[in-house]
Amino acid sequence: MGMGVIAECDCGFEVNTQVGGTRAGYRSEAYFPFFCKKCGLITVNVAQHCICPNCQTTDVQPYGKSPITLEPEVQPYIQYAGYFADEHYNYCPVCKRYTLSFVIASFVS
Repeated sequence: MGMGVIAECDCGFEVNTQVGGTRAGYRSEAYFPFFCKKCGLITVNVAQHCICPNCQTTDVQPYGKSPITLEPEVQPYIQYAGYFADEHYNYCPVCKRYTLSFVIASFVS
């Protein structure tokens, strides 16, 4: 089961992202938030190749791992397959602080 997630920061940055996929399409479409140095917070299809959907670079890092998350895997809040991210202490691509949080908005079956 997938879920809609809102990534939000105290600076006002807010973006919708997705974690996981649907039961019918999880083998070909399964998503997780990543960080791209050029594009910022992106949603990557981890069922395929981990590339930025905007600039096509493979230099992307999943949230939940250092250095994009301050205390990686301390308290997993969102997860899919081998990807885990904490609710708090994530890097904001706008203000460049570790004040980005993930909030579960909806579930997708």
